[in-house]
Parts: sequence; structure tokens; C-alpha cells
Amino acid sequence: MGNENLLENQERREEDTQWKEKSCSELIDHIVSKHHEYLHTELPALSPYVSKIHHVHGAVHVELFHVQTLFQQIKSELEQHSLIEETEVFPIIKAWERTPSATNAEKLSQLLAELENDHENVGLLLRELRSVTRDFSLPPNACMTYRMTYQRLEELEADLLEHIHLETDILFPKAIAELSR
Repeated sequence: MGNENLLENQERREEDTQWKEKSCSELIDHIVSKHHEYLHTELPALSPYVSKIHHVHGAVHVELFHVQTLFQQIKSELEQHSLIEETEVFPIIKAWERTPSATNAEKLSQLLAELENDHENVGLLLRELRSVTRDFSLPPNACMTYRMTYQRLEELEADLLEHIHLETDILFPKAIAELSR
């Protein structure tokens, strides 16, 4: 198990180095095409399943009310967050790369601070979701829909953690460094 963690950490460092060497625009294009597209597809597709398992199993598994509530909060937060990134933040970063301006620098600094707060909020919601689901543990009587829903929630969490890492730890510091030049 220890060797697996070392390999994962090494792969993460290599991937981080790769992204740190790319331009902000290249990283933004990757985030939008991989992570935002995933969210645009997965959030609306997963929503009825989260509701369904709550409706069908909620009387016995009362935590499913909380799962549904947390999922809806995450969904709402991410939909708004992605929209702000795609319509405001990412275009400003790309414009800055082409033609730096003081106006863009000031607006971008403010927006990045707000987005980092969003990341923290989503991180808290994900931790709470993991806690409520007992690390996405299934009850013995879980039906296929229940199983598939928890699997997809866990996949959503993994994608979001990678997505947030790319933005918070690589893109945003890179953009701020560009603004400081």
C-alpha cells in the first residue's frame, strides 16, 4: 500500500510539473474540456438518481436526505462557479496573456479570491458528503441504482479534487504571478 501511495505522489508531481510548464490558456482549455464538460454532463445526469435513492430508500436510510441536500448544494455551487470562470475569469486570464492591462489585473485579483472561497466551500461540502455516506459505503441491501449513484458521487468527488487542485494550486498562482510582472 505504501508503494502505491509513493507512485501516486510521483505521478501527481510529474503531472503538476507538466501543467506548470504550460501556458495559462492551455491549462484553461484543459480544465474546460475535461472538468467543466464533465460537470456540465454529470451534474444534471446524476441529480435524478440522487433524488430517486432518497425517495425509494430514505425511510430506512435517513442519511439519504442529507446526501440529496449536499448534492444539490454542490451542484448549485458548481454550476454558478463554472459559469463565472467560463464567462469572466478565464477570458480575462487569456486576455491578460495576450495584452496585460491594469484593469484586468485588478478585476482578476478580486475574482480569484472569490473563486478560492468557492473551492473551499465545495471542499467542505465534499468532506461532509463523504462523512454522511461513511466513505460511500453501501448498505447490504443496496440496489443497483443505489450502488451506481454512490459510485458516481465518488467519481464526481475525485474529478472535483483534481479540478480544484489544477485551479487553486497551479492556474491561479500562475495567473497571479503573471499579474505581478
